Amino acid sequence: MRTVLLVEDEARILASLESDFPWKECGIDRVISACDGFEALRLCEGCFPDLLVTDLRMPGMTGLELAERMQSSGHPLAVLFISAYSDVSYLREAMKLRAVDYLVKPIDFADLRRAVHS
Repeated sequence: MRTVLLVEDEARILASLESDFPWKECGIDRVISACDGFEALRLCEGCFPDLLVTDLRMPGMTGLELAERMQSSGHPLAVLFISAYSDVSYLREAMKLRAVDYLVKPIDFADLRRAVHS
């Protein structure tokens, strides 16, 4: 069973990712969601996702910090960043964390599908 953890502080975007994207068609059996990095870490205590799809800029903990903390656990984890910002410094940091992709909002579901399959 493949699991994705969605982390997004904008409720409308999180709801769309949860319900509108065809996760099962992409081989994802379970979708877990959180509205910030701290909630995401709490959710991962019971199960570890295969894929983390996270916003970059969130209150409390950035998506970069979240990805780094989760990767340091030693579990294999693919990371896909989403952001309203196409800032080169964010892209560099995402590359350092070996992100599978970096998608700029508004998210094109065709791009998301390609990234999930990679």
